Amino acid sequence: HALSADLTNRHLCQVEIMVRDLAQDNLDEQFSQILRTHTFGLLVRNAAYPAIGSFLQVPLERQIKAVDINVKGVLVSTHWFAKYLQRQQSTGGMILMSSMAGLVGTGNIANYAAAKSWNTALPQGLAWELQPHPIDDLACVAGATATPNYNMLHAKFNPLVDMITTQIPLSLIPISEPTRPYSTSYSLS
Repeated sequence: HALSADLTNRHLCQVEIMVRDLAQDNLDEQFSQILRTHTFGLLVRNAAYPAIGSFLQVPLERQIKAVDINVKGVLVSTHWFAKYLQRQQSTGGMILMSSMAGLVGTGNIANYAAAKSWNTALPQGLAWELQPHPIDDLACVAGATATPNYNMLHAKFNPLVDMITTQIPLSLIPISEPTRPYSTSYSLS
């Protein structure tokens, strides 16, 4: 991957991008195996599956797959990674990719928006729970991002989105202390 090479060169660290089917029933086993055979300090949980369309018209199987990837997959990976860091007594961190769609209910992606809301709330709660451990967590609340999947869906479902998304910055919500306001954010252009 070009991204891992770029990050390795710029930050003098090892980067390994792992691609997994996050809708599989054996996700727990997959993460257990990965963490037994590799050494990590940072988890970037960047995966999403949008079941786009009217809630009543999108088949329930697709809605469930979206929950498996966008919620269950996040829960399993963050749980295993936090336990791994705790066992290693290592300093580390987790970045959960969320979406501005999760800040409000959004039509035709209601399931996705709800899951991304969860992806923002989870690190907020973990910040308090993980205080005794040197584990940082961060919710990255991104606007629409031109990925191959987004571009395909954008062309099919909503060509007017360009007027809105070109002006949405990336927001990083640092979560470190429960006394710190959760509304703190930094915008990157």
